[in-house]
Amino acid sequence: MALFESCRPRGTWIDQLDPRTKLAWMGLMTILALTVSDIKILVFLPLTVLASGLAAGLPFRSFKHPLLILIFTGVQIVILQVLFSTEGQVVAALGPVKVFSGAFSPAWEAFLRLSAMMLATMQFLRWTPPEDLTLWLVTTRVPYRYAMLVGLAMRFLPLMEQELGAIMESQRSRGLPMKNIRQKIKSLIPVALPFLYRSFRRANETALAMELRGFGYNSRRTFLRQLNITLAEIIAIVLMGTVATWNIWLKIESLWL
Repeated sequence: MALFESCRPRGTWIDQLDPRTKLAWMGLMTILALTVSDIKILVFLPLTVLASGLAAGLPFRSFKHPLLILIFTGVQIVILQVLFSTEGQVVAALGPVKVFSGAFSPAWEAFLRLSAMMLATMQFLRWTPPEDLTLWLVTTRVPYRYAMLVGLAMRFLPLMEQELGAIMESQRSRGLPMKNIRQKIKSLIPVALPFLYRSFRRANETALAMELRGFGYNSRRTFLRQLNITLAEIIAIVLMGTVATWNIWLKIESLWL
């Protein structure tokens, strides 16, 4: 399963939603993750993102690689906190390294915040087709030449991830060992250089194809469809915006006090 999986309509209710509603949901989860201090709510946020993704028809395997990356990142956060935190009482001593009781709470809190933000972002990418995001940017008076770049970037990431996988497979077939972490680190240069070459070549081919099709020749564009946001979605966006604004205000107020 690719990390940057492109959006694929599954015929569920989430496909009918306006991209502004999905963007508001991602923004709400991100703001809550940054402003909430209650550990119970922080535990609830990534679980909410996972539950909403499953309810929208995303298979659980879509979250496999993001969860593995989050676990790896969480281990790094714990190690850094154990090495450098000096808050609380000493609970263990590993040679010259002393483990303090105050090292684990900040690490757990940072891991939950990062989990909620990363899962919400990956969920938004899997929910939102690139053309919908481009249409939304055009409706906000962003020039089409720049709005198109966002859709291209969303399409480009899964494509380049496939290119990277093809390069790694070809290097393995040539006898380059990549079984353990040490061998993968040593193989960075033999993999990175062809990857950069393919990235530049793919970007050049895309730019040439768009130029040959007359991209940017006329400032007025026509689209196959238009975005239609419903009244229920507008109410939901207003409610999510109110909750996000209220949490930002509470966070600012707590910092002032």
